[in-house]
Amino acid sequence: MLVLGFSSMLGFTSVAANQMLGALVGALGVAAVGWAGRPLDGPRTGLIAAGLALLHACLWLSDGLVMSESLVVTGTALLVGCAVRAQRSADNRWILLLGLVGGLTALVRAEMLLVLPLVAWPVLWTPGVDIRRRLMRYVAVGLVAGAVLAPWTVRNLRAFEEPVLLSNGLGILLAQTNCDATYYGDKQGSWEFQCGLPQPLRSDGTPGDESERDLVYRQRGLEYVADHPGRLVSHVVPKRVGRLWGVYAPIQQLRADILVEGREFRLSVLGLVQFYASVPLAVVGAAWMRRRGQPLLPLLAVPLVGTLVAALTLGATRYRVPTDVVLVLLAAVAVARLRDRRGSLDPGLRLP
Repeated sequence: MLVLGFSSMLGFTSVAANQMLGALVGALGVAAVGWAGRPLDGPRTGLIAAGLALLHACLWLSDGLVMSESLVVTGTALLVGCAVRAQRSADNRWILLLGLVGGLTALVRAEMLLVLPLVAWPVLWTPGVDIRRRLMRYVAVGLVAGAVLAPWTVRNLRAFEEPVLLSNGLGILLAQTNCDATYYGDKQGSWEFQCGLPQPLRSDGTPGDESERDLVYRQRGLEYVADHPGRLVSHVVPKRVGRLWGVYAPIQQLRADILVEGREFRLSVLGLVQFYASVPLAVVGAAWMRRRGQPLLPLLAVPLVGTLVAALTLGATRYRVPTDVVLVLLAAVAVARLRDRRGSLDPGLRLP
């Protein structure tokens, strides 16, 4: 919203102008993925990561739709890249950048605030730094992120009737994902617009502000959860996670993406196929990094938190975008290693 607002202030108010802005942000995302890949296994891996990001439809499908996922790609890549560099270097500038990027990314996608303490955790094992300074550096990441978030949080606390920290969308999300249609129907693990009706009203019949409505929506959703705990655990949570990872009703999920977000079906199918291909490559890349003793938490924290958030809310393709960034980075490591292995078998195939 802030990015689009700044663009509008400069006079770029048309749909085409906003789409061009989305394309520009998407291009920055490709560069950020390449930058994040460099410390994982050298400059070549960074180039491979950028190339894979350029080809992976899931990372740029949202650019022309002018959605926040374009910024999420850039933010996630910068977050991982800063975390890896901060763990390896005693330079405190990486700590400041990690906190700054973490705070800015949380403004785009609130759940990234849960990712930050995990991706920063390896900072506690930075070589050549005593334990006291390691702790101070870890705390500093949180302080910098908090300073970035503070102006927006203060604004929200002053602007709304009920407390709002980052956003007020959780309540309606809980209401639309915890109802009969999403627990028993063909939309299990997804959401249903009708479950958000009727709109909450004050005692005088007026709708109230967003925070007041969100509070009522939240209560509706949590009450439904409390009344159906068994169904939630046995059916809904597995299907939410399955939707996120493309193993439960993937085509139905793609059609929902088209209906709600206006995605192009063939490109959505391409993105799904590319996602399936990236998973085994990412596993190979993670295994290689583990054998080398490289910390995996800055990378794995993203899909771990993403899966947790899906289990608590819903599984949606666009919610997987941060995970797709990590899969591309790990896949780039695997591709680089496999090329080296192939080159060792046939010296004529070795890369220069």
